[in-house]
Amino acid sequence: MPGLATAAPRIALETDPELVMAAAVRTRDAYVRPENLSPVKIAGTEKRRSPRASVKIPVQIASVIMAEGDAHVFEAAEAEFGEVVDLSLHGLSLTHADLFMHYFCLVRFPLTATESVSLLVEVLWTVRETKEYYRSGGRFVGVIEEV
Repeated sequence: MPGLATAAPRIALETDPELVMAAAVRTRDAYVRPENLSPVKIAGTEKRRSPRASVKIPVQIASVIMAEGDAHVFEAAEAEFGEVVDLSLHGLSLTHADLFMHYFCLVRFPLTATESVSLLVEVLWTVRETKEYYRSGGRFVGVIEEV
């Protein structure tokens, strides 16, 4: 793992489903054309609530600890980056070099040179893909506004 992590200030977490969905739609629309969305089938029954798209989006990642409704971001000594490889309105799958330290992570999607969307992801699964990286999947549970 790169460097020691230090606690950052508390962040404002918005969990209103409509605001989370609006942020997810904004993110998806910045990267995916509607004709590229498909209900990708994995062996067995597909349980997704919305179509997903295969993408390659570089993102910044930070571990988050949830304590009594408060979200605290732990910033690593060096910025952690990953790549979102599947994106839907309800969640994502991403590759990353280090294991997540907690069950939640903040994923910052750059939209423009000056604008980004930060979504809180509940990490539901992680597998070791190669010696170099892990792949994790999760669902969007909040939108972050830094305070």
